[in-house]
Amino acid sequence: ITLDYMQAFSAYDAKPEGMMASVNFVDLVDPDVSGRVRFCNKFNYHTFRYVRIQGLVQAPEAGQIKAMLLGTGLTPAFSFSCSNDLANRIHQASMNTFLANSIGGYISDCPDRERAAYASYGLYYAPFLMQHFVEGVVFLEKMVRDGVDAQRQDGLSATASPVGIGNGGGLWTFQNGGGYVFVQTPWQIYLYTGDKRALVMSLAASEKYLTRMESYFDEKAGIPSRNDGLHYYDFLADWLAEGVEGGDRYGQSVEAKKIQANCMYIVSLDRLSKRLEVLGDGESAARYRAKAEAHRRLFHANCYKKAAANYGIDHMTYLAEPLLAEVPPKDEVDAVFRSLENHIRVVAKGHPQSGDGGMANLLWYLLARNRPDLVYLMVNQTDRPSWGAMVKNGDAAIWEDWIMSPAQNPPHSRSHTGLGSIGEWFINGLAGIQYDPAQPGFQHAIVRPYFPPDMEWLSASSDSVRGRIAVSWRKRDGAVTLEVSIPPNTTATLVLPVGKPEGITESGKPLDRDWTAARDGLSSIELFSGHFVFSWRL
Repeated sequence: ITLDYMQAFSAYDAKPEGMMASVNFVDLVDPDVSGRVRFCNKFNYHTFRYVRIQGLVQAPEAGQIKAMLLGTGLTPAFSFSCSNDLANRIHQASMNTFLANSIGGYISDCPDRERAAYASYGLYYAPFLMQHFVEGVVFLEKMVRDGVDAQRQDGLSATASPVGIGNGGGLWTFQNGGGYVFVQTPWQIYLYTGDKRALVMSLAASEKYLTRMESYFDEKAGIPSRNDGLHYYDFLADWLAEGVEGGDRYGQSVEAKKIQANCMYIVSLDRLSKRLEVLGDGESAARYRAKAEAHRRLFHANCYKKAAANYGIDHMTYLAEPLLAEVPPKDEVDAVFRSLENHIRVVAKGHPQSGDGGMANLLWYLLARNRPDLVYLMVNQTDRPSWGAMVKNGDAAIWEDWIMSPAQNPPHSRSHTGLGSIGEWFINGLAGIQYDPAQPGFQHAIVRPYFPPDMEWLSASSDSVRGRIAVSWRKRDGAVTLEVSIPPNTTATLVLPVGKPEGITESGKPLDRDWTAARDGLSSIELFSGHFVFSWRL
């Protein structure tokens, strides 16, 4: 008896006979002498939407086959729901994708084909893990240690560890490379926990890695190419990004690779500098800070197109990454951001086009810029490319690419972590539960909820290292009621889309708190631990 596990009948779920999209994950089962079968695989697992069973005498009845969701036994530390059902389904799909890719104590790319522990997913999923699971930090620390263990003497590190494979991202890429995770992920752990041990564990490995990386850039911020004897997968650009001018079917081009390599090198230098500053090594911190600033100037001088306000490619990934790396001089930042917003709203018509890696960088920049409206616009799309198209199609996980072309053989995965970094945004962008980078470990929190015009209510929480931070709000009869809970030993800044304090009440009484007016119609209120209820008219 053969059980063939498939994610789709075809790439688009059209179901013509003989169009089974199998990736040859098969169980072969011998019935007992009576011809009966009771089978549960104890040595392998599959990700699938359909099972084709051949060799049975008669078709099984409903209830005779049971599927189980497998994953590492992590303890949930969050809650999320809202009145936008599409947002709920996308958040759950991101959760399902992570669980299906966490078997074995590391984050894999997809459970149906490679099952490789590509180190970059430890970075792209880091905020999600720490928001959503009690053991998220331990899980990430293990991935960082694996990356350090896989480092070579020359400073390069395997794409995936502990397996140690070198393809699918190359040994020195900033897209999937092993060094990327142990340079940047410890800084994220520190911001969430305040624990300096995370900064120490891979410090020497990070310095060795970035020293080797420095040798690859030429005097015009150029990077090596295949003509220099490198593999296609070395120095990957944003993998499977849609709509990249000059890009191949994987979104790769020389210019795209150059932008991402330079920007991620700068970000890595910056994070290492900050790490050293926290650890008290001011001299080394200053040295890496100077390297980052020098490379910003080099890259900007050689690649910036002033008339177009971009770095050679008009695409959301390659506009967001220079902004994230703080490449544009202050007098050019707004121009580059206008290009980014125009690409999202006009060129992409509100659809997400960033790929594996670029999406996380885009989300992080828009979070820092406080533009949840642009992310919400992308979340609300239901035709391809979008997360909404995936769940509308009936899938319970996130696809490997936005389009899922029938020409792709073997078919791309329908449970892949590359585009799943959207999961964190529902907590830190929509609910607005954020750490304060100036006071790590949630000594001080930022609570900046977003109130989309088409949403009626939201309820969310995340268990920080100091306790649960909860946000809920509801619109009724032209007014908003917001409830916020702050744990003991934590203070918080609540940011509201209200220009003046008049009309705001706290627990039914006029507001009597310190109030700071901010730009763009936002204002802030300082809170201490406790439960607070605010109301105001829309």
